[in-house]
Amino acid sequence: MTGHKSLIDQLAADLQPVRRVQPVWLITLGWLLFLMVYVVVAINLTAPIRPGSYTDAITNGQFATELVLGALTIIVGGRVAVVSAIPGRSNRRGVQAFLLLLLAWLACYIVGFSSPALDIGMLGKREHCFTESLVLGIPAMAAGWWLIRRLYPLQPVRSAAALGLAAGLAPGLYMQLACMYDPGHALLFHYLPGVAAAAAFTAVVAGVQALKWRKAYS
Repeated sequence: MTGHKSLIDQLAADLQPVRRVQPVWLITLGWLLFLMVYVVVAINLTAPIRPGSYTDAITNGQFATELVLGALTIIVGGRVAVVSAIPGRSNRRGVQAFLLLLLAWLACYIVGFSSPALDIGMLGKREHCFTESLVLGIPAMAAGWWLIRRLYPLQPVRSAAALGLAAGLAPGLYMQLACMYDPGHALLFHYLPGVAAAAAFTAVVAGVQALKWRKAYS
């Protein structure tokens, strides 16, 4: 009995207080605000936005729907990433909502091939929209992952995938205001680069995690 007590005392000697996890909404809101401000400022600094795009977003219902669905997808994706990183929190409904919003958002552009929200044209065309859409989400992915790691994620790949998509698609969403309007151009040059960046980010996280597991069990 004395040996057991001694062992328990030794194990407990180096224990440190665990900080209380901040509310999910607060973590998500902080990251989303950083993402929004960073993307808007960065894109506006690189080139002017498309003339009349803010007015179109207010007065054109179909265009506004595209933007709102995109914003909701990114918001829910950010929340899914945070909740997935908290042990013991159920997240099935969040994942389902995220996927449904993503599909609805994509459907807007499929409809746009036959019935575009705005007149298709070269007005506002940015020379480097593909590159901007590819790289501008990466700092937000890094910042988000720094926050998520502090929550001890048990499903890091799921968290990374949701975080990567939310951050990667945000520049493309704002490009709908900043660059030319064309559903095909949007999918290929605004959203596809963000998806590619998200896939690369998720692959890196998965690779690092696999190395940790291999090291732990070798």
